[in-house]
Amino acid sequence: MLIHSLSNVKIWLLVCALMVLAMIALGGYTRLTDSGLSIVEWKPVTGVIYPFNQSMWEQEFSKYQHSPEYIYKNSSFSLEQFKQIYFVEYSHRLAGRILGIFFTIPFCYFLMTKRLSKKLIRNCIFIFILGAIQGGIGWYMVKSGLLQSPEVSQYRLVLHLLMALLIYGLLVWNFLSLFKFGAIKSYHRYLVGLVLLLFSLVILQIASGGLVAGLNAGLVYNTYPLMDDQFIPKDLLMLNPWYLNLLENITTVQFVHRMLGAIILLCTILFIPIMLIRISDKKLKLAFICALFVVSLQFILGILTLLNAVPIYLGILHQFGAIILFTNLLFVINLLMYQK
Repeated sequence: MLIHSLSNVKIWLLVCALMVLAMIALGGYTRLTDSGLSIVEWKPVTGVIYPFNQSMWEQEFSKYQHSPEYIYKNSSFSLEQFKQIYFVEYSHRLAGRILGIFFTIPFCYFLMTKRLSKKLIRNCIFIFILGAIQGGIGWYMVKSGLLQSPEVSQYRLVLHLLMALLIYGLLVWNFLSLFKFGAIKSYHRYLVGLVLLLFSLVILQIASGGLVAGLNAGLVYNTYPLMDDQFIPKDLLMLNPWYLNLLENITTVQFVHRMLGAIILLCTILFIPIMLIRISDKKLKLAFICALFVVSLQFILGILTLLNAVPIYLGILHQFGAIILFTNLLFVINLLMYQK
C-alpha cells in the first residue's frame, strides 16, 4: 500500500512538472505570435469564461481597440484576426488555472490520507504559494504593455520566465527525491562544484534568452558568428551608464546570449569527456552523455533560430531545449548530492 501510494505521488508531481513545461512552451508561443496583449483585463475567476456569442466578442474587441497594441500596431485588425490571438492568450491563462487545480486537489487528498512526508508537505505549500504569485506576475508583465508602449517590459518577462523555471525545478527536484538511485562514491563529490557552475550558466543563459525575447533582439544581426560583419559590434556600449547595455541594448543583449552559448558549449565539450573517464556510475555517465548531446543540439538550434530570424517552431524548440538541459543538470546534481 505504501509503495502504491508513493507511486501515485510520483505520478502527480511528474504530471505537474510536465504541465509547467507545457505552460512555458505555450508562453513562448504566445510571445512569438504577439498574442499576449489581446486580453486587457485580469479576472482570475470570471476570466475562465470564453466569449460564446457575437455580443461578447464585440465587447472584448472594443476593449482591445483601446489598447496601445491595437492603436500603434494592429489598427487594421478585423474581429476574426482578434479572435485568433485572443484564443492563444486565453489558452495560456486557462492552462495556468487548470494546473493550479490539478496541483491543489491531489495535494489536499494526499495530505488528508497522510501520504506525504512533512518535508514534502512544506515543499508543496511553497510551490503552491509560488504558483499563486506567478499568476500575479503574469498580469504584472502583461500590464506593462497596456500602458503606453505596446511592448511588455523585458524585466517583467524575465521575472515571469524565471519564476516558471523555479516552480518547474522544484517539482522535478521533489519528484527525484522520491527515488533511491543508489550510492554515489565519495570521490564524485568534487564534481558538484563544476556541475553547479554549469547549471548556473544555463540559468543565466535562460534569463538572457528572456531578455532577447523581451527586446526582440533575435530579429537583428541574423548572421553568425559575425554581427554586422564584426565579431564585436561597434554599438556594444552605446548606452550610459554602461550596465544598461546588458539589459536594454539589443546589440549587447544578443551578443551576451551568443557568448554565453559558446561558453556553455566549450565548458561542456572540455568538461564532460574528462568526467566520463573518471566516473564509473552508469546513471551518472548516461546523464553526462545526454547533457553533452543536448548542449550541442541546443547550440545548433540557437544558430538556426538566429539565421532564420526566429521562426515560431525554431523559437519554441530552442526554448524547449534549454529547459531539457536544465532538467538534465538538475538530475545530475540530485545524483551527486542527495542520493544515498
